This record gives sequence, structure tokens and C-alpha cells, in this order.
Amino acid sequence: GMARIFLEMRRDNPAGSLYAAHGFREIGVRPAYYRTSAGNRIDAISQELVLSA
Repeated sequence: GMARIFLEMRRDNPAGSLYAAHGFREIGVRPAYYRTSAGNRIDAISQELVLSA
């Protein structure tokens, strides 16, 4: 069987490159989901990593 790990992060999260380097792939976007302290809106990125048994 296969297992999956899901995560969601802000588009500007610098950890995104780390996740990509370890095999996570983008599976969805929530436009303007997060609000910064300055009032700006930032997309949420959903990612998954598929693990084989």
C-alpha cells in the first residue's frame, strides 16, 4: 500500500524549497488564504509526499 503526508504552507515560506527537495509536490492552492500583519493576502499551498510501503 501507499501512505501520504500532506502539508499546507504560505507561498512565501522559505521551507518550501526543503519540502520540494524531499519529494513533496504541490497539489493545490488556496488563493489569498493567509493575511499578513500588514494586511496583505498570501496564497496557501497544499503539498503531498507519497510514501511507498
